[in-house]
Amino acid sequence: MKKKDSTTTLEFLSPYAPDAFAPETLKKVVFSKISFELTDDLWEEIDKAFAYYWNDEVGYGNIVFYNEACHSISDQLSKKNIIFSFDKICEILDILFDWIEQIPGAFLEESESEESQSFNKEFIDVQLNDFDNYDRQTNIVYISDLLKVKYKDTYKRLTKLFDALEIDWQEVPGTKDIWVRDFMPVQLHNREFVLYKYYPDYLDDEEYRKTITDPRHACEILGIKYTEKDILLDGGNITHCRNSFILTDKCLRKGADDREEDILILSNVLKSIPIIIPWHCEDIGDYEGDIYGHSDGFIRWCGGNKILMSNYREFHPEEAVKIRNILEREGYEVTEMLFDSVDNKHPEWNWAYINFLHVGDKIIVPIFGIKEDKIALAYIRNAYPYCIVESIRLRNIASNGGGLHCITWNIIKP
Repeated sequence: MKKKDSTTTLEFLSPYAPDAFAPETLKKVVFSKISFELTDDLWEEIDKAFAYYWNDEVGYGNIVFYNEACHSISDQLSKKNIIFSFDKICEILDILFDWIEQIPGAFLEESESEESQSFNKEFIDVQLNDFDNYDRQTNIVYISDLLKVKYKDTYKRLTKLFDALEIDWQEVPGTKDIWVRDFMPVQLHNREFVLYKYYPDYLDDEEYRKTITDPRHACEILGIKYTEKDILLDGGNITHCRNSFILTDKCLRKGADDREEDILILSNVLKSIPIIIPWHCEDIGDYEGDIYGHSDGFIRWCGGNKILMSNYREFHPEEAVKIRNILEREGYEVTEMLFDSVDNKHPEWNWAYINFLHVGDKIIVPIFGIKEDKIALAYIRNAYPYCIVESIRLRNIASNGGGLHCITWNIIKP
């Protein structure tokens, strides 16, 4: 859910101070940011478990992994018969990682791949031609100027990763929320920008209406010229796919008898015949469900006739089969990201892997410190052998109903 954002600030603590890595400092950092009650005794056990992982399992000077650390601490607490939520362990480590990686000399890493990050340039030349993969041709990423205010640590990590991967990035000015994908214009296959009406039903409450950004102002400042169309859409529901676009049927606002007319209107706006996949929501007021109906939460095009699909089958199997059948009838080969080998899956997080960012030959995938992380990364690396795939911790964003694709807007800039 794209819920109301909140942040907590730390005062009088600096990662550059001599005692930044001291147990007392780490405790203050954690206790100032956690969203739940934590006793001193339980913190002592968690601190001991983290110290054991850092010093004994990893060893001085080696790389510390978020996913690995979450499971190590959970296992150590279990051995002591301490029952404590795995999600709360991940939240604590998310806070610790954000803090420690600011300390000079710390050894932390987002990606936990055991595979080579090289890619096959010959494959690129053979498989990708002209506009055959829109994301791969994009060369700049935009993020909301509010991200550094509402999610300061995430902003730092994300922009640091952009710089490390040599991804050009810029802020969208004057935004009222962080979900830039939803309200910024869509870039068509001829590279023209089309601006639609962004007035979604899930923001029908007066409080949420205040968070709707006017993209015309942002485009003017950024120097982006667009054509404005009188049609109601969400940017997250417009997924590039070969010479077309994929949208869920939420974009069809009229009755069943008007379906063909709606598709014709969409075709004129998007200058291609869209592929419409099913979506349903039993209660638009249920913010624990998928009230958005955005296609970028279901599928991603990998180039050619390849499509990667989320684990939607684990939520709504009949609808997932319908989506797959529609795409296969259109000539696509569909791979579903299923986590059958995982016990105690985490549906509150594992839906968000498909909502990754792909710009140029780089992909950044959200991870959450759960077993599904490595499986999802393997799916994506197999689907995009021509890309370098990295990961970023994104629990705070996903807990508000969005992913990395939602908070970014990548385009082809001349």
